[in-house]
Amino acid sequence: MTPTLAQLRYLVAVADCRSITGAAASVFVAQSALSRAVQAMERDLGVELLARRGRGWTSRRRGPGSSGWPAPCSTRWRPSTT
Repeated sequence: MTPTLAQLRYLVAVADCRSITGAAASVFVAQSALSRAVQAMERDLGVELLARRGRGWTSRRRGPGSSGWPAPCSTRWRPSTT
C-alpha cells in the first residue's frame, strides 16, 4: 500500500519534533491517531521508520542519500502563514 500524504506528514513531524506529543501538536491531531498512522505505514511498508530513543524518537536513516531527509520535506508541507 502507498503511504498517504497525511501519513508522510505525520512521519516528518515526528522526525522533526523527535516526540509523538510535539508532532501531534504540530499537525493538530491526537497522539493516538498520529501513532496509529505511523505504525500502519511501517506495517504496510514492512520497515521500521522510527526508533524509540529514551524519551524521544529518531528516524531510521538508510543509505548515504537519506541523512537529513526530514528538513527539506517538512518545509514543503508546512502551511503558509501568509
